[in-house]
This record gives sequence, C-alpha cells and structure tokens, in this order.
Amino acid sequence: MKKYTFGLSIVSFIGGCIVNFSGQYSDGLIIILLLLFVVETISFLATGIIKETITWKIFFRETIKHILLVTIIIISYMLDFILGTEDRFKNATLLFYIGVEMTIIIGYAVSVGIPMPEVITKFIEQIENGKTNGESDTNTELKSDEDKKS
Repeated sequence: MKKYTFGLSIVSFIGGCIVNFSGQYSDGLIIILLLLFVVETISFLATGIIKETITWKIFFRETIKHILLVTIIIISYMLDFILGTEDRFKNATLLFYIGVEMTIIIGYAVSVGIPMPEVITKFIEQIENGKTNGESDTNTELKSDEDKKS
C-alpha cells in the first residue's frame, strides 16, 4: 500500500474528466473522502490493536499525514479559484485521494486476515507491483495454466 503508481493517477484523472464533463460538481466527493478518513482511522486503530503494534507516536504520525493531505486539498481548491479552472484540480485531487484511501483500507483488512474477493486482491497486487491494465505477468499466467491442468 506504500506505492502509489501511475495507474492510480490515470484512474483518478479519468474519473475527474468524467465528473467534469458530466457537469456534476464534486461536493459529494469531499464527504466521501472525509468518511473514508474516518473508516481508515478506525481500520488503522483496529489493525494496530489486533497486531499489537500501535503506539501514540505512530497514531500521531498518521494524524499529521491526514492534516497534510487536507492541506493539499485546500491548495487544490485555491488553484481552481486562482486559475478559474472550474473544479478540475479539486476533482482530480479528491478522486486520487479517494482511491488512495480505499486501497489503504483494503490493505488493512487484508493484513489482519479478512478475506477479499479475488478481483480486489489482484487489483491491489497490480498497484503494488506498478502494473497498469495493459501489462500482464507471464509468470502468473503460466502458474494459472499449470493449476488448471492439475
């Protein structure tokens, strides 16, 4: 979950374009992101308690990260206002961080052993390995072919 790749940026850019061209402005996106902050904080605490790795220092560091993330969102609002770009920076920033928060939450769930659908785990593995939709892993394809034959 520590790597955020080009593929995630492209997904957020495409989502921002869809929102922008559809005329739907993203006031709801900020609410979604705030809810994901709450869920991520709860997931972080639960994972830390289950694995017995949580400390006040680690919790404080994660809180500072969220404050910096909110600062980046505020800067994107300012850029839209200054440049008159009609929420393009804000939408792209919000969609990017919504994607990031969702992958972090899924990562916490997987790390404590909650089963995930295969589609989601493959998507997370692709993000971690830095692969985009057009790329494939020949080793994985070969292994799955061998599994089918067995």
